Amino acid sequence: MELCSWKEIAAYLGVSVKTAQVWEATRGLPVRRLPGPRVQVRANRAELDSWKTATPVPLPAAPSAEKQMSHTTWWLLFGSLAAVLVGAAGFAVGMGAPALASAKIVDDALVGLDREGMQLWRHAFASLDAVPYKDGDRRLWVGNLDGDGQPDVLFVPIPHGFIRESVPLVRLDAQGHEIWRFTPGRSLRRGTQEFSPPYVVRQFAIIGDKVIVTSHHHLYYPSEVAVLDVRGRMVRSYYHPGHLNVLTTGTVQGNTVALLGGVNNLAHAATLVALDPARLDGAAIIDDRPSFDGLAAGLEIARILFPRSCISRHDPYNVVINILANPKEVIVHVQEELSGTHASVQYHLGPTLELASVSLSDIFRSKHQQLRADRILDHDADKDVLRLAALTRPARRRK
Repeated sequence: MELCSWKEIAAYLGVSVKTAQVWEATRGLPVRRLPGPRVQVRANRAELDSWKTATPVPLPAAPSAEKQMSHTTWWLLFGSLAAVLVGAAGFAVGMGAPALASAKIVDDALVGLDREGMQLWRHAFASLDAVPYKDGDRRLWVGNLDGDGQPDVLFVPIPHGFIRESVPLVRLDAQGHEIWRFTPGRSLRRGTQEFSPPYVVRQFAIIGDKVIVTSHHHLYYPSEVAVLDVRGRMVRSYYHPGHLNVLTTGTVQGNTVALLGGVNNLAHAATLVALDPARLDGAAIIDDRPSFDGLAAGLEIARILFPRSCISRHDPYNVVINILANPKEVIVHVQEELSGTHASVQYHLGPTLELASVSLSDIFRSKHQQLRADRILDHDADKDVLRLAALTRPARRRK
């Protein structure tokens, strides 16, 4: 049998019309609306009975259509409903909202996830290239940046295709709202050459209450190393003539420092640069002067140039591809071929970044043996170890 108005539906349930309408909106009361200029509703008694059985909210026994609920019954029901709602609210407050635990790229958006991997929010960007985030580089981080107990996200939104404007570092809050963005780069000059933005943030690391951000010119060799505070303001910077694509942190003489690896284009050699976030400044020295006009000599803990091996003679330079740091040593992997076999040399540095030893990868030895068999080389690979160790420029320190 159908009930044909809110009044009949409410009377069947033993509540007021307003309560029945609230239950329809909040608890799925099975009511159908008919098309037409005037709102007409219908409800089936059997469906209402099934709904009452399934709902967790205590409901009174359904009276006859003629019988109205007494004031006493109404207040009992109201009290029961209030108790349920207060209890549910208390439970929700006690449990708290799902906390941000991680984030990932989905199409052209950054998606925040809880511990169960469920989506909490979605922050869209104009374009995102998912490939650069798969190589383990430091481009996406979730953690507590400013010590307030709430998670933050640091993210480098790398777009598809040609870079037309600088790629920033963005900070988002636990709800996916942007708090600030740092846009890297400045115009630099070296003689007649001028390098203007855009720049691309490459990686970042967190040391204490500072964020270390590396970026490079989108076409040419200048790199910027910026130190930001938790509000995204740059407090100091250092400039280098070559891309510093590798960033990690390590301990040198008891202090946590930034270790950056890449290439020095002006020296045509792989390089390691160690910087103190509290003191870095200026530009790297080349030919006894700063590598960019108008900048002071760079403040570095150390800067090492790694010599090119005999199998990299046809390439414009070798390049640091990995840095492994622990309290006892720093191991720097230098790639000697820019294409092909990717033969590499490992430089083992001590706690103060002094050279301890040099070793060759198996791929390097195999490539060396092949070149000797082809009579391109005339010496054993072990002679390269001695030569590379002798030519490695010692750590250069600037106070």
